[in-house]
Amino acid sequence: MKAIEYLVKLMRSQEGEWKVEELMTKNVITIEPEVTVHDAVEKMRKHGIHSIIVAKDDDVLGIVSYYDILLLMASREHGKNVTVGEIMNTDLITVGSEEDVMDSLELMLENHVLRLPVLDNGKLVGIITTTDFVNVFDKGLDGEG
Repeated sequence: MKAIEYLVKLMRSQEGEWKVEELMTKNVITIEPEVTVHDAVEKMRKHGIHSIIVAKDDDVLGIVSYYDILLLMASREHGKNVTVGEIMNTDLITVGSEEDVMDSLELMLENHVLRLPVLDNGKLVGIITTTDFVNVFDKGLDGEG
């Protein structure tokens, strides 16, 4: 059994329902679409994140991950002036903060994504990632949570 499937079973066995807002990261790092990929990488490194939400005027436009940047590098068409807006993934799968956390995990598994932006009334309020789930799992193993 894969670890993530075990995590789903473990969390489903817990009493009560958890909402996305209980696990999500609330202070989301964002970047504007005009920013160069080079500057985005610097910002991602500075904050220790592997992806960054692309937003303009509080509107979420897309997401850029290290994987997207690797694809750009592999294309050999990269230059210092390529912007995140040119390479961002705009096919976002999102959840709301009041949604069941297990439904969000299953959504991640079904769509093979590692993170979901959390939107309430169209506005970014957080992000939930596989790391958030693993941290809860780890605390459970340690008997802290």
